Amino acid sequence: MEVTVEVALTQTHGMLGLPGVRTQRSSAGLGWPDLLVSTQVESPFAESFDGTDSHLLVLHLDGPVTVGRRVGGSYLRRQVPAGGLFLHPAGQNLTVELGGELNSVHVYLADEALRGVEATEFRLTEEYGLVDPLVGQLVLALDSLIREWTPSARTFLDHLTGCLASHLARRYGDGPSEGSGPPPTARGLADRQFAAVRELMNARLAGPLPLEVSEPAPAPPTARELEGLEPTTTSCQTSSTSPPPWFELRGAGFV
Repeated sequence: MEVTVEVALTQTHGMLGLPGVRTQRSSAGLGWPDLLVSTQVESPFAESFDGTDSHLLVLHLDGPVTVGRRVGGSYLRRQVPAGGLFLHPAGQNLTVELGGELNSVHVYLADEALRGVEATEFRLTEEYGLVDPLVGQLVLALDSLIREWTPSARTFLDHLTGCLASHLARRYGDGPSEGSGPPPTARGLADRQFAAVRELMNARLAGPLPLEVSEPAPAPPTARELEGLEPTTTSCQTSSTSPPPWFELRGAGFV
């Protein structure tokens, strides 16, 4: 039978032991399996830490406050509001800067707990600044268990831990999301390219459209006809509010 143990303070990054951290309550010593939850007031700091075997999740209880962190080869700073999250995967070194005093809840979740809810391999993303109401409610529920902990609440604890691990794996697994790292590169056609598409489609629609089943339908434009477009382009996203006429007719079954 596999025995699970709680995440000890010595297995964390060491952020909770920094000068100026005033711990209000912690699950340390309560025997919570694969989990450590700590609520505290943090003073401003800028530090680098070695990676751990646990995933770090921080819920900001107030704010906004400036937070900087290294993501890949970039160092980013942003304002994190109250309710904002900070997520750091296991096994990765952490460079982080806190620009002001912060009330927070730290959750260290063992990697085994996260892997136990997924049948396939995945990696957890680095996130900060986003607001996830479900994660916020789960973290606050874990914090409330520390206030009124009894061994009879173990089933509820297991349920909360499983829900949190499952949501993190589903929502923040496999690749970067919109809330992390530099802004994503815009995709789709540029204005000039989209104008060329509209012009060509209008020219194609100037003649009569064959509606008989026996006659072949007009062929879509070729890559050579769409001058300036890459042959592999498949997206026609644009800031325009109306789609090209060819797409309107195709959706109606005429093309």
